[in-house]
Amino acid sequence: MATIAPAPIDLGRQGAAAGGGSGSDYPARLLAHLQQHIDYPRLAQRQGWQGIVEVAFSLDAQGRLLTAQIATGSGY
Repeated sequence: MATIAPAPIDLGRQGAAAGGGSGSDYPARLLAHLQQHIDYPRLAQRQGWQGIVEVAFSLDAQGRLLTAQIATGSGY
């Protein structure tokens, strides 16, 4: 199981826990940020491997990454 080192993600206001309001746009901003940072492995590209990888992660109240791991691999 792979683990990713914590790294700060600046998404502005981090939702209700970081300054009031509902934070309803936070999930959309987080998803957009993650989609911009998908790294498709070069070997998988060359081999034509495709699949879905599920990643489990936790953030603190300020939106900093605490833990991340592959929950379900693609099978390759």
